[in-house]
Amino acid sequence: MLDEQKKNEDEGGKGKVFTQEEVDRIVGDRLARTKNQFGDYEELKKFKEEHAKEQDKLKQDELVRQKKYEEAEGTYKKAISERDAMLAAKDAKITDMTVTQAIAAEAARQNGFVDETIALVKGITVINKDGIVTLKSKDTNGIEREVSVEEGLKGFYAQRPHLVKASGTGGGGTPPAGGAGGGNGSGVDLATLNNQYYQAMQSGNRKLAAELKVKMAPLMKGNRNAM
Repeated sequence: MLDEQKKNEDEGGKGKVFTQEEVDRIVGDRLARTKNQFGDYEELKKFKEEHAKEQDKLKQDELVRQKKYEEAEGTYKKAISERDAMLAAKDAKITDMTVTQAIAAEAARQNGFVDETIALVKGITVINKDGIVTLKSKDTNGIEREVSVEEGLKGFYAQRPHLVKASGTGGGGTPPAGGAGGGNGSGVDLATLNNQYYQAMQSGNRKLAAELKVKMAPLMKGNRNAM
């Protein structure tokens, strides 16, 4: 508008007076040129806002998926851990039963005190790759080796004769003082009671086993004192 006024002044020597219509037209033309220059601004602004909203939604969806994944993973790991613990407990129980039965059977065969033998020997037992129970031992050179339960208990009892029950009255044997080796006032010797106890344990008769253990207790104590 100023340029046109200056032009008019140069041409006529004085300024031109514009009507309101002309002023509106001139302003409109300039606004139109400005609008054309930034015509896509609103569209770009809208696109940017929509894009930002879409990105926020994707981030939120990803967070939800990540949370669900972590929860599922945590549940899975917990289930695996509980399963492994259960299997380990069962394996340990089976191993303990296998070892206990192997020691108890051989201890009874060698006329040893079963409970004491199990308590002292269990810590040196090994189940080899074939599933056979063996005992850790050392040869004359001090080198560690594995031997059968039979051989291992023979050496064990040789060093601990007090864990071997005294001979019964049969065959002309004389019970030690205190009746430890045989009679308990009922004519039943400790070896017999121990065999009955082992059979009761094998058959699962806990009540009978407990009764027999009570009967054996004084005889076992008397035998250890006599040695």
